[in-house]
Amino acid sequence: MSADLSAILAGLTKAGIDFILDGDLLEHSVEIEFRGHTLRVLDLKMLIQLKRTSTDPKDRRRLPVLEETLRQLEQEYGSDQDNYKKNDED
Repeated sequence: MSADLSAILAGLTKAGIDFILDGDLLEHSVEIEFRGHTLRVLDLKMLIQLKRTSTDPKDRRRLPVLEETLRQLEQEYGSDQDNYKKNDED
């Protein structure tokens, strides 16, 4: 693992962001490319669902931006998140 990626992951961990997905969450994840590495992250719908159930005020404050982003993506690409990637690759 490169030093840059290690530093980024360490920063995410320090910020309380868990980047390990398994079980049911894996089904709700997508692959992204980041600095030459393929990472698996939660899809936007699942991220919103988890933030809605969170008791952390910061999570609740982020919800309007995430929900508006999802609304705009669905308006542009349809409600199936798999379409976002397919359309971006065209």
